[in-house]
Amino acid sequence: MVPLIVLFLVLVLVVFPIWAVVRILALGRENNTLASKLAELEFAVRLARDLSHPVTPPVAPDVTPPPAPAMPPLPLAPAAVVSPPVVAKPMPIPMTPPPFIPVTEEKPPAALTPPSLSSPPLRPPINWEQFMGAKLFAWLGGLAAFLAAAFFVKYSFEHNLIPPEVRVVIGYLFALGLIVGGLKIPRERYDVTAQTLIATGIVSLYGVTFACNAHYHFPFFGLVPTFLLMTLITAAAFLLAVRLEARVIAVLGILGGFLTPVLLSTGVDNPGGLFGYLALLDCGLIAVALHRRWNFLLPLGGGGTIFMQLAWAEKFLTATKAPTAMVVCLAFCALFLAAYFAARRLGRSAVSLTATPHEHGQADRATNATGRRVPLAFRGCAVAFPVVALLFAARFLGYGSVSAQPGLLFAFVFAADLCLLALAWCDEELPKLHLGAGLAVFALLAAWTGAHLTPELLPWALAFYLLHAALHTAFPLVLERHKPGAAPTFWSQVFPPLALLLMVGPLLKLDGVSLAFWPCVLLVDLIAIGLALITASLVGVAVVLVLTLGATGLWIFRGTVTAGASTEFLFVVGGFALIFFAAGMFLTRRLGSRLAVGVEKTNAIFDDARAQIPAFSALL
Repeated sequence: MVPLIVLFLVLVLVVFPIWAVVRILALGRENNTLASKLAELEFAVRLARDLSHPVTPPVAPDVTPPPAPAMPPLPLAPAAVVSPPVVAKPMPIPMTPPPFIPVTEEKPPAALTPPSLSSPPLRPPINWEQFMGAKLFAWLGGLAAFLAAAFFVKYSFEHNLIPPEVRVVIGYLFALGLIVGGLKIPRERYDVTAQTLIATGIVSLYGVTFACNAHYHFPFFGLVPTFLLMTLITAAAFLLAVRLEARVIAVLGILGGFLTPVLLSTGVDNPGGLFGYLALLDCGLIAVALHRRWNFLLPLGGGGTIFMQLAWAEKFLTATKAPTAMVVCLAFCALFLAAYFAARRLGRSAVSLTATPHEHGQADRATNATGRRVPLAFRGCAVAFPVVALLFAARFLGYGSVSAQPGLLFAFVFAADLCLLALAWCDEELPKLHLGAGLAVFALLAAWTGAHLTPELLPWALAFYLLHAALHTAFPLVLERHKPGAAPTFWSQVFPPLALLLMVGPLLKLDGVSLAFWPCVLLVDLIAIGLALITASLVGVAVVLVLTLGATGLWIFRGTVTAGASTEFLFVVGGFALIFFAAGMFLTRRLGSRLAVGVEKTNAIFDDARAQIPAFSALL
C-alpha cells in the first residue's frame, strides 16, 4: 500500500498545483483571444455597414466640376460633320461612373478583411493545458488503477485473503468492466478517458491471466490454453488501439505487458511461460506497427524484451539452462528479422504518425520506387537481437560444460551470424554489418580456442575455422556481384589470414596435431588462391604464404617433428612448396596485365610482385 500512498501524495502535492497554474494561465490566454476576436468582428461588421450604405453625395460634386471645362475643346477640333451627332449629350452618361470610382475603392476592405477572417491566432506546438489537465491525469489514473490491481493480487497472494478462484473472477470482472466502460462513455467528449480505461482493462487482463498460469497453476490454464487466451487478449488490445486510433492503448498495453511478469514474480523460474508470453506481446506490437506505422512500438517492445532476457540471465541462467537460452535468443532473432522483412515487403516508410492515408500511399510508392527503405526502428531491432545472441555466446564460454560441446555452441553462433548476414545482404545501408559479424565470430572462436581447446575437440575447431573462413570470404564477393558498390571486395582478404591465425592456436596449445590438421591449412590456402584469381590481387596469397611458413616453422621448432614423423614432415613441406609455386606461376600468367596496378604499387619494395610468390615458396 505504500506505493499507492506515495503516488496519491505526488498527484495531490505536485501534479495538481501544476495543473491549476497551467489552467489559470490558459484561461487568461483564452480571454485575450476572445477579446481580440470580438474586436475584429465588430470592426468587420462596421466596415460592412459602411460599404453597404456609402456616403457618395458630398464626393460627387467635388469630382464632377473638373471634367466639365475639359470637354468644350472636343467640339472645336472636328470641322463640321463630326459635331452634328450630339457628342455632348453622351457626356453626362460617362460622367456618372467617375463619382463611384473613388468611392468603390475595394483596397481597404480587401486589406482588412483577410486578416480578420483567415488568420486565426497561432497555437503553441504542445497544448500543455490539454496534456496536464486531461491526458496526464487520465494516464496516471490508468497506471494507478493497474498498480492497485497488481498490488492487490500480490497482497492477496501473500496473505491469502480470499480464495484464488474468487481473486481471478474479481480480476476478470474488474478488467472487463473497465473495457466496457471505456467503450460506452461518449468518446467525442471523453476520448482520453475512454482510451485510458480500455488500456487499463487490457493490462489487467494480462496480469490476471499470467497469474492463473504462473502462480495458481489452475488445471485449465495449461500452456496451450494460456497461450491461446493471451493471443486473444493481445489481438483484442491492438485491434482496439487500431480501431480507436489510440496510441495510449498500445503504449499502456506494452507497459503493462512488460510490468506484469515483474510485479507478479515469485522467484520461480518459468522460461517457457515468460518468453512465450513476451513473444506473443511482441507479435501484437509488430502487427500494429506494420498496420498503423507506429514505429515507436518496435524500440519499446524490443528494448523491453532484451531487458527481460538480460534480467532472466542474471538471475536464473546456468550451464544446464544454456540450451534454453539459445532457443530463446534465436526465436527472438527470427521474430524481429521476420518483422524487418515484412516492413520491407510492405514498403512501410518512416512517415509522420499524423499523415493521411493518401500521404501514406504516396510515401509507400516512393519507397518502393527507391529500393524499399525500411524504417530505422525495424532495422535496429533486427540487428540488436543477433548482437545480444553473440553476447550470450560470449557468456556461455564461461561454462565448461557448454564449451565442451562446440557443436551446440558454435551452431548457435552460426545461426546468429546468418541473421546478421541476411540483413547485410538485404539492406543497402548495412554492408559493414558483415565485417563486424565476421570479426565478432572469429573473436569468439579465438577465445574458445585459447581457453577450452583439447585434442578431442580439434576436429570441431578446424571445421568451424574453415566454415566461417569460406562463408565470410565468399559473402563480400557475391554481394559485390549482386549489388555493385555495396561492399568493398578487399574485406574478403581479411578472413583467410584470420583463419590461419586461429590454426596457429592448436600448434601453440596442443603437444601435437594429427596429419589431418594440414589439409585444413591447405584448404584455407586454396581459398586465398581462389580469391586472388577472382579479385586480381596477390596480397591475400602472400599473407597466407607467410602464415603457412610460420605454421610449419612453429611445428618444427616445437619439437613435434621426430625421426618417425619425417615422412609426414617432407609430405607437408614439399606439398605446400609445390602448391604455392604452381599457384604463383598460374596466377601471374592468368592475370597478367590485371596485376599491373599491383606491380606499380609494390615496385618500391620488390622488383616484381608477380615473381615473389614462386620465389618465396622456395623457402619451404
